[in-house]
Amino acid sequence: MELKAARHLWGFARDWETGFADFASLGYEGIDAVLPVSEKEALFRDLLERHGFFYIAQIGTVGQTLQEHLDSFRAQVERAVTFEPLLINAHSGRDAFSAAESREFFREALQIQADCGVPVVHETHRSRVLYNPWITRDLLREFPEMKLCCDFSHWINVCERLIHDQVEIIRL
Repeated sequence: MELKAARHLWGFARDWETGFADFASLGYEGIDAVLPVSEKEALFRDLLERHGFFYIAQIGTVGQTLQEHLDSFRAQVERAVTFEPLLINAHSGRDAFSAAESREFFREALQIQADCGVPVVHETHRSRVLYNPWITRDLLREFPEMKLCCDFSHWINVCERLIHDQVEIIRL
């Protein structure tokens, strides 16, 4: 296993040019951030290259329907791939999906990501399909090839308790 240090841009309010230079001087090797808005895309690409940073692309599906979330997932994955990211971290679907919709989302999403050539992980996150341990467990059993980015703080928040009694799910 190789440890790589990436700096997230979540909550970062300074200008990128100064920030990226500071991150490089602090020893960061990569940037973890949402896809840049189109007006800043050229600058973002330039700064990644200038500082030799790898990129972890953050995407979040949008919409009200299953199909809108799938279309959003596909479009964002296709755009993220153009950055040649180390991986794509997806906030996937919505917590209001039925069990059948959640299964259909991941059945399609896993095919989309298999075709994209970049590893994709799905984050355990509030307001998303993987918002609680038990739904996540059931989906992992059905889709063992699915990879996760585990932010267990969201499960603790949703469950309104510590989840130390869910070790079997955490191991899964």
